[in-house]
Amino acid sequence: MEPGDFVNLYVIDPIEKIWGRLVRISDAGIVVRGFDVKLIESYRYQFQKEEPEVYPQTTFWPMRRVQKLDLDEAMGDIPSVIESLKRTTGLSADEILPPPQRAS
Repeated sequence: MEPGDFVNLYVIDPIEKIWGRLVRISDAGIVVRGFDVKLIESYRYQFQKEEPEVYPQTTFWPMRRVQKLDLDEAMGDIPSVIESLKRTTGLSADEILPPPQRAS
């Protein structure tokens, strides 16, 4: 997995599942720009509204909490989350979830 890939991150204590863009993996942990998977449908339809309701965050997850990291990939006829969002919104992946901006 490379920075910029769309991923599903499973963490424990408490159990959470995060969808977003991989920023960095290190021995200390994983940085992902995204949000809880429970918010994907709200995120999908906010592009039709003037006021966003879901704001992606760039978050560090320590390795002691990481259970698993998967690429966001299609499974047979089931599209990946990002492909599904692209179809629904008509936007590019970078318009849907831009990579994090580095402070200058």
